[in-house]
Amino acid sequence: MHITSCKKTIASLSNYDQVNQQASILTGDSTVRAVQTQLRGILNSSLQSSVAGELNTLSQVGISFQKDGTLLLDNGKLNASLNDPAKDVSSLFATDGFAVRLDQMIDGMLENNGLIDGRMDGINTSIKDINKQREALGSRLEIVEKRFRTQFTALDTTIASMKQTSEFLAQQLSSLPGANANN
Repeated sequence: MHITSCKKTIASLSNYDQVNQQASILTGDSTVRAVQTQLRGILNSSLQSSVAGELNTLSQVGISFQKDGTLLLDNGKLNASLNDPAKDVSSLFATDGFAVRLDQMIDGMLENNGLIDGRMDGINTSIKDINKQREALGSRLEIVEKRFRTQFTALDTTIASMKQTSEFLAQQLSSLPGANANN
């Protein structure tokens, strides 16, 4: 079923690989959890009006969730429902049915200011904030580098001056009377 492959795709994009200690691209993303919750909510719900004869849930036609979140199809139950003229399986999915609800949910997620659009706006804002932080850090690093260069240059000048003073003092001390007698 397509929902099962959707579950596997969501899992591959959002799970954490404990063996390789590697996060997937959407690990921990709240939007993924929201999509999963909404999908599960729709597929576990009941139709309010039973336009499909006696049918108002997917489990009545053999479609149910397994513990891992994938869907399980009971072919026997589905075939029995399809062969029962009192049960209109197509209406379970068509007008006001599950397919329509899923379509509306997806449209809502994809429309302007919907779930996906809102998440993308949030990510773009975060990217802009990170870029501003990087620029500010770059500017601070430039200032620190200039300060260190200035301090290094001053220190180098001081050391050169001290070396000249040391050489001058050594020369003066060597010219004092009796300085050569000790050598």
